[in-house]
This record gives sequence, structure tokens and C-alpha cells, in this order.
Amino acid sequence: MREESERSRLTPALLTRPAPHAVREVARGLLDDMLAAHARFEDDEADALHDLRVAMRRLRSWLRAFRPELSDTVRGRTRRHLRAVAAATGEARDAEVALAFLERQTHLPTRARPTVRVVVGQLEQERDDHVRDLRRTLARDVGKAARELTRQLESYWERHRLDEPATVQPMSAAFVDATRHHVRQIESAMARIESPGKAEHVHRARIAAKRLRYLLEPLGETWGADEPVRQLKELQRQLGDTRDAQRIAMRFVREVGKSAARDARGRALASAGLTPEDDPKPGGVLVSRSGLTELARRAHAARETAFSDFVARWGDGKVALLVERIDVVVARVAAG
Repeated sequence: MREESERSRLTPALLTRPAPHAVREVARGLLDDMLAAHARFEDDEADALHDLRVAMRRLRSWLRAFRPELSDTVRGRTRRHLRAVAAATGEARDAEVALAFLERQTHLPTRARPTVRVVVGQLEQERDDHVRDLRRTLARDVGKAARELTRQLESYWERHRLDEPATVQPMSAAFVDATRHHVRQIESAMARIESPGKAEHVHRARIAAKRLRYLLEPLGETWGADEPVRQLKELQRQLGDTRDAQRIAMRFVREVGKSAARDARGRALASAGLTPEDDPKPGGVLVSRSGLTELARRAHAARETAFSDFVARWGDGKVALLVERIDVVVARVAAG
């Protein structure tokens, strides 16, 4: 993972500036980081897709956290363009995660090994197809979205009533308000997680941790934010491992269903005196249902292990301790 640029840092000097100004300065740095990550992706550098996804998330999280300060110039259309570009990276990432899971599987029963070889081939083709489509999408949309956002970040409007004193909220106050809001969100999301089967609750908590992390990251080490950021990254990873394993397990379960449907269709064709060549909807590559079931079982076990690790790390009030550390950072920023 490449380091972000200095321009995307929220320095002590920026914290004293008017919030609309400082928010835009950091956003411009984050936009530079995204464009640099896109250039590395175009050059086929290792881990470039991951870097690009992270850079996009950082930028979009920042724009979302400070929507009030940006709403006078940053348009909804631009936000939608950025969201569409970010969404385009997801399918290639899903295939990569599933491939990484299969690479970790050892001591497979004999019946499952041919299935793994077939599934790996399918996933590699799927990943390559998605990356090829992604390159076209990014080549078409990234530059356009970046130009739009660059123009919109160049200025902002101020409105003052003549009969009222002119007051401008400093960035420190806006940052404190945004951070407290995000802390409430993660506390609420974490409280809803009861089991790994509640996939939507796990996903929401992961998103809340990610957004809070990306909000704190621009502070760097100056205000002591580096340790809470590290812990939020760990929390995000553990919740992500749980969700990824759940999605992989469900993928294999769906494949088991497709295999059963192919078998049933074959029996129906045979009973009607037809041959597979008569089927207008052939079933595709045949894989062992028992092999798929074994992979689904292992993915389910991985989900349970990831969730157990999460509970061991974050149960018994440990989230409250993280919140206390973040409160200390917030107090330092508020005090200047």
C-alpha cells in the first residue's frame, strides 16, 4: 500500500482555517492520491487495484463526512460518478478474494481437488474479464470525474447577513463534529452484531469502522491518531474477513444448487428420450457437487473462525476503550 501524499494531511495550520477551505485542501490531496493510484493500475503495478480501491474510498469517505461544507459546489452528479467508478472495481476484487481463499486450502480430500482446479480456472477468467472491463470503465470515467471535482474544489461560497456578526466555523470544530457523529455510528453498528450470520450488521459495522478510520487518517501522528487508526484498520479487517468468508460460502452454495439443477435437467432429458445436445440451455462446465460442498463447508468454517477472532479481540468493552482513545484525539483537536 502506497503512502498518501502530504497534501492530503490535515495539518495544525489547516485546522485553524475556515472549514470549507480546509476540507477542500485535503480533498484535493486525496484526489491527487486517487489519480496516482489509477496511473499505477494502468501501469500494471503489483497491488495497484487494491491501492486504487483504497484511494477511492478515502476520497469518497472524506467528501461524505463533510457534505455540508462542500454542498455549495460539489454536485450530486459528481458524487454519483465517483460512486459508479468505485463500484466498478468491486467484481474484480471479489474474484481475487475467492482465489486467495482457494490458495489457502490445504489437505483437500481427493474428491475436491478436481473441483478446485476447475473453480480456480473459472475465477481467474472472471477476474481477468472484470479487470479488462474495469480498465475501459476507468479510462472513460476517471478523468471526467476528476476534472469535475477539481473545478468544484477550487472555490466555495460564503453567505453573511448584514445584521449579524460574521462567523466562520474553523476546520477544528467541523472535524470534531464529524468525528463524534462517526463515533456514534460505529457504536450503534457494533452493538447490533450478534452473530456472523447477520451479514448486513457485520457489513454496516465494517463500513462504519472504515469511514471513521479514513476520517482520522489525515491527522497522522501529530494528534495521536495513529493508534486509533491502527485499531480501526484491524477492526475493519476482521469484520471484512467475516463478510468475505460468508460471501464465498454462499457463492459455493449457489454453485451446489446449479449442479443439482443440471443433474435434474439431465434426468428429465433422459426420461423424455432426449440427449444433452437437445438442451437449449446447457449447464456449462461440470464440477463435483461433493467438491463444491467441501469448499462451502470450509468457507463457512473460515467465517466462524474470523467471527470468533473478532469477538475475542473486541468483546468485553474493548470497543468502548477504542472510543475513549478517539475522544482523547478529538479533545486535543478541539483544544488546538
